[in-house]
Amino acid sequence: MKPGYIQDRQRQVGFSLVELMIAMVLSLFLIAGMLQVYLGNRQTYRTGEALSRVQENGRFAMDFLTRDIRMADYWGCARVDSLSNDLNPSGTGYDDFNHSFTDGIQATDGDGANGSDSITLAGAGGAPLGVEPPYMPTVSSSMQVAINNGIQQGDILIVADCTSADVFQQSGNNANTSGTVTHNTGNTVSPGNATGDLSKTYRGDASIFRAMKVEYTVANDPVTAEPTLYRRERGGTAQPLVEGIEQMQLLFGEDTNNDGSADRYLDAGNGALDMASVVSVRVQLLVRGPEGNVLEEPQVLPAPFAGVDTTDRRLRQVFTSTITIRNRAL
Repeated sequence: MKPGYIQDRQRQVGFSLVELMIAMVLSLFLIAGMLQVYLGNRQTYRTGEALSRVQENGRFAMDFLTRDIRMADYWGCARVDSLSNDLNPSGTGYDDFNHSFTDGIQATDGDGANGSDSITLAGAGGAPLGVEPPYMPTVSSSMQVAINNGIQQGDILIVADCTSADVFQQSGNNANTSGTVTHNTGNTVSPGNATGDLSKTYRGDASIFRAMKVEYTVANDPVTAEPTLYRRERGGTAQPLVEGIEQMQLLFGEDTNNDGSADRYLDAGNGALDMASVVSVRVQLLVRGPEGNVLEEPQVLPAPFAGVDTTDRRLRQVFTSTITIRNRAL
């Protein structure tokens, strides 16, 4: 045996079992702490992501509703009682158009998804097109506007100055390229025009608008099954606008003393509500996040959404806005 061999073996000392167990316990505590930090950060991220989606969707939906509600029952410079309806009353679809001119706001109470309300708004839409020279020599003459105006054959149009207005249907098919707006009779469009004569000749102080009608409803998306705010324009199909709109509740501000401001708010199903006297609309949207199990406990929601089932622990937020109908609050 070489000298110093025993001393070398004595220097090769490892960890004892107790030391290994202590190290393992400390490692477990460290891993548990790291896992807790990771889970906490992940939950914070999920909550923040859900909140940003809810706020984005809520603002987007409210912006669309606000824009259209504000402009409801706007028919150009002239008021609705000065409209001369030149459409053919026996033509297909006339009742729908005529109803729009007499009722700029229509609504239903609780017939949408999750008991949501719906609202239909009518009025003059889009940017006005000024009537340009040569002006109408007679009431049956066509009118000239700028080209590339987007007017299509069959569009319901309104020409108005500050004293009179006429509602008619574009009968020609080349207004976009020629700038010529026509209002002839015939069966090329429906419902068509009852007369080719307007109530007066319009000049440079008049503007032409499209007659618009939009409907907002809440329904479940057929693909994702998510409650979605839909928007439908007259003659078209309902288009999904914003996902996650779980409910839409509407109250209508009625002016009972003709001072231009709301004196009481009623829902559309209230028999005492006179929709013709409504000057504002209070919109309440319940918006939910895309993922469940984001919150530790189900939310407690305020009225009118207190009965909503929140056991999926999705993040929900209520958006409320009272919107003045500008043309009625004058």
